[in-house]
Amino acid sequence: MSAVKFLIDEDVAKYLGTALQRAESMVVVLRVVESGAPGSGTLDPPLLAWAQANGFAIVTKDKNTMPGHALEHVRTGNHTWGIFVLRTGFTVREIVDSLLLIYGASQAEEWRDQVNFIPFS
Repeated sequence: MSAVKFLIDEDVAKYLGTALQRAESMVVVLRVVESGAPGSGTLDPPLLAWAQANGFAIVTKDKNTMPGHALEHVRTGNHTWGIFVLRTGFTVREIVDSLLLIYGASQAEEWRDQVNFIPFS
């Protein structure tokens, strides 16, 4: 079993990853466009492939295309380490708390091939 690692999509504000790492320094967080992560403008299918190969769950605001692309990704025999779609109307603290709960109370394998909307309701 392994710890959840988060890849923050570029449609999510940069400060979310910073806030998450300040709250828990051990959590692995990369943001699209950062060194070692996919580059700016990476489309969903290659982003899903990168996340699968590198063991990262994706955190995104993209509720319109990412869930469908994730479903197609899994349907074609691939896997995800989890997709977390951010709900609107919540504070950064509430989102960070949800991600910390995921990180602290579960293993990466538990989120395999799932799309979840957070914060949980």
